[in-house]
Amino acid sequence: MKRIFLFLIFCGFNLIYFQAISIHAQTNDAKYYVSVAVTYFKMHENETAQHYIDSALFINPSYAYAYIMLSKLTERNNGNHSETIQILHYAIKSAKKNIEKIQLYQELADIQLEDKKYEECRQTIGKIFQMDAQAIEGYFEKALLDYQLQNYKQTLSTLKSALKLTSDKKRLAELNFLTGLTYKKLQDNSKAKKHFQASLETSLQDAAEVEIAQL
Repeated sequence: MKRIFLFLIFCGFNLIYFQAISIHAQTNDAKYYVSVAVTYFKMHENETAQHYIDSALFINPSYAYAYIMLSKLTERNNGNHSETIQILHYAIKSAKKNIEKIQLYQELADIQLEDKKYEECRQTIGKIFQMDAQAIEGYFEKALLDYQLQNYKQTLSTLKSALKLTSDKKRLAELNFLTGLTYKKLQDNSKAKKHFQASLETSLQDAAEVEIAQL
């Protein structure tokens, strides 16, 4: 029985590995899998991120950055961020510029989202908008919050507004990718594909290609 169980685990790893190979020409490189994992980690798609971290370590068991991502994901799953939150609160009080406070509030909101402290996260996002009603950081965190709560129509409403407010390529890539994920949840593959395609030729390209191949 133990041999059968280990064989099934081995087959599971190989399934992830060979599925990815069919999507990307250079998937024998652990760096590729970690690149995909980073995108899903950013979107709080933790199980998917874990799959790609596992794939990276399956290919290269000594790849350091895969272990860094694994440690971040483990910390997120453990949900113990009390010291980090204290540091962020102190940093927010010490920050002199609104842009610095907004960035720190985004970090705080992201951790509160990780810890499933949804009401606290919503209040933190509110503080971002008090300083800047058009802060992309606030829009992105608000969209992530509603996405995690499965309020997909509200997620799309927030994302559509945010996409009109920025020309920053990195921000646009993140907003488009999250929009694609949301349309995928709503089973609107045509619109999902359109937004994943908008994330191509950016740092999110690897994950976008994975999503497009699955539609």
